[in-house]
Amino acid sequence: MIPERMREILVGAIKSAEQSTLKDIAVGDLSGEENITIDLLKAIKILCFQAIERHKDKRGRFTYEVTTRDFPKTTMEPLVGADFAISLRKYNVWY
Repeated sequence: MIPERMREILVGAIKSAEQSTLKDIAVGDLSGEENITIDLLKAIKILCFQAIERHKDKRGRFTYEVTTRDFPKTTMEPLVGADFAISLRKYNVWY
């Protein structure tokens, strides 16, 4: 199970990614839904990775991985009903 604090940290990272993407849209740096989705997913991965590194388990017993996937508008999005997905996995570290 993922601790509540780590979930809060990662939700904060995702919200920061959202705000960063919204700023890019406001200044005209992005055009088209696909570009917006790709930019958002890149920001989510980077900010979540940074958050995981800052708050990692000091004893080295486990780690986390955030993955993202976009669903192409014409093929997958209609079937899935979403533009993208975010997954969080917790891995036990075995030595």
